[in-house]
Amino acid sequence: MKTINFTMPANYPLQSYRDRFHTVVDQVEVATHKDKMIYRITYSKLLLPGYFVVEDENGSNVGSFIHHCEANQEGKSCVHLGAAVILAEDLGVPLKKITVKTLSSHIEKHPYQDLEYTTIETTIKAVEPPSSVKIPRSKGKSASQNWKEGWKEIEQYLTSQNFTRGMIGAVQEKRKHVCDKVSLQPICTPPIKPVFPYEGEILARAVRHVISGRDLLLVGGKGTGKDTLCSTLAWIFGLPLLLVTGNVDETRESVVGGAGFKDNQTTFEKSPFTQCLEQGGITHYAELNMMSGDVTSIFHSVLDDNKVLPTPNGVIKRHPHHLFIGSINLGEGYAGVKTLNDALKDRLAVIHLPYAKNFRGMIERKTGVTSASILSLLEKVRSAIKRLISEENQGDSADTIRGYIAAAEHLQKFGTTEDIKAEALEDFIVNRVEDLDERMAVRQAVRLAWAEFPVNDEEEHYEGGY
Repeated sequence: MKTINFTMPANYPLQSYRDRFHTVVDQVEVATHKDKMIYRITYSKLLLPGYFVVEDENGSNVGSFIHHCEANQEGKSCVHLGAAVILAEDLGVPLKKITVKTLSSHIEKHPYQDLEYTTIETTIKAVEPPSSVKIPRSKGKSASQNWKEGWKEIEQYLTSQNFTRGMIGAVQEKRKHVCDKVSLQPICTPPIKPVFPYEGEILARAVRHVISGRDLLLVGGKGTGKDTLCSTLAWIFGLPLLLVTGNVDETRESVVGGAGFKDNQTTFEKSPFTQCLEQGGITHYAELNMMSGDVTSIFHSVLDDNKVLPTPNGVIKRHPHHLFIGSINLGEGYAGVKTLNDALKDRLAVIHLPYAKNFRGMIERKTGVTSASILSLLEKVRSAIKRLISEENQGDSADTIRGYIAAAEHLQKFGTTEDIKAEALEDFIVNRVEDLDERMAVRQAVRLAWAEFPVNDEEEHYEGGY
């Protein structure tokens, strides 16, 4: 791995790279990490993504590009770097450094690999953020918003979802107030349109609650769209989005913030949740039921009429445009989950999210896969696993929407030979089951859907009867 300074040559073919951008790049996603904005670039003919990292340097934003391909490993120019240069130019951020990684070091666990990314459309015009999604120009400064930016597209989407004119007007008024009072902050993801916004009556119900100033609890199984609903609400109302994942080790201090040290003095370092609560935006607390009641009780005074957060440094007043959304998973296989106390639930509007009724249409819409053979295979596999769950109470871990989506994308990209089919079904569906007996039962269920599903070494040595 080596890092070099980058200076754009005078004869750099910018126009050529701009013209080719959307043929080279499949997808651009954005996430936040500490005080950095991370843009993950997925290329059409390269398995490994590149990362364009924007961070503050002496009061100004600068960019660095982390990448691997055979060309730049050999010291040659490549179209992937060219695409990053165009992205940097359109973001108004100078590209200063390039980190060239070896193949092995790039494949290893990457610090930006598992962030929660929001996808941006893959044409360069769509990649260019509107003025409502400008990156803060210096650390600690916020970026203002213009409610009109992107409103026509939002209005058209709400109309397509059968929102009444009165409801659309109420959304518009709420958005005006939000954009006037809430600025974008480095800790939050900008309110960008999801690639596949949430749709249907559940969206309308959630929007009505937000207009009424109510906080939400989203309840549903894996893959029911809890994250997508949060991102869609953020986009519609112009609310920056902070994702926090609850865990069994969470403490009141980790939720609120704790002691720091600056200029030889002890200070109070606010947590991201506390900053979002104070500055405005959506806090999505995922897996809320992983946290103990002693910890979640800290939210009570935030969510009731007091609207304050007690901290070691005194109470902090909640921003009038801060929205709290908790979400919990339902189903087997969630170790460590706890029952939310009634006092917390009593402060929230509780929405149960159903699974998509049209599985095939949902996979097609979310992946762009239209191959009848791929969609039919996944439909049959899912039906077989659902039957196993219903009749034998086994296989719940294999039945995830994300798994089916990943399998569809894998088959679309690498073909539908028997080896690739087996690879996709094993790596994204079957192998999610940890228990050996249960995994063997899932393999049998998959074989009922696809008779050619091969017997692997594990099955041959299995002594449980199959």
